[in-house]
Amino acid sequence: MRRVQGYLGTTFAAIALAGVPGYGGDGTRAVDRSSTEVKVSGTIKVKGAPMRGGEVTFSPLSAGRVTGGGKAAKVNNDGTYEVTTFVGHNDVRISGPALKKEPMLGYATKSIDVPSAGGPVDLEFP
Repeated sequence: MRRVQGYLGTTFAAIALAGVPGYGGDGTRAVDRSSTEVKVSGTIKVKGAPMRGGEVTFSPLSAGRVTGGGKAAKVNNDGTYEVTTFVGHNDVRISGPALKKEPMLGYATKSIDVPSAGGPVDLEFP
């Protein structure tokens, strides 16, 4: 039995050290260490209605990527926005007039993966 446990322990350790394809040695995906920026746009809705004005901030997160902080963009009165941010994992927050009616939205964060092709990213906050 000890021989089987030792074998299994060694096997699992080897798998953990080898890593998972597409992930870096620090546990982040290669795309999350990318310095590639893309343009994304879309519509932001709050409780089903377009957000009227304010700001949206995309915060690219990664231990292996040095960034200058979040990438912010104006939200138009029809809820649309356009921002340039890094490919990969981003946390998204909103601010503006919608928070006066719903102050808890200031704590709401959406985690998204920005595709390498950029493009439309529609967001809905509760």
